[in-house]
Amino acid sequence: MDNHKFTKAITGFVLFKRDLGKESFTYPYVLKHYKEKKSEAECRLIAYELSTMMQLIIYRKDDIKKDFGIDLADEKELKHFLDMRIDLLLGD
Repeated sequence: MDNHKFTKAITGFVLFKRDLGKESFTYPYVLKHYKEKKSEAECRLIAYELSTMMQLIIYRKDDIKKDFGIDLADEKELKHFLDMRIDLLLGD
């Protein structure tokens, strides 16, 4: 969150260059969450969406604070914000 130079490089890689066929860090958690309700492909896509969404949120943290009043540098606000985003994508 504090070093935007790295955030920009990582975001660019995640969004445009990462091999989508490779398993992501979040995939096993998404698969476990949905058990057999969603296909493997659907779970991989949701994991990718979680990853890219989080990268963009961090990348635009200053704009989120300015436009929405959410200070992602504040640990409590960050946790609440992330919980809301995850609930949105992992809701049944």
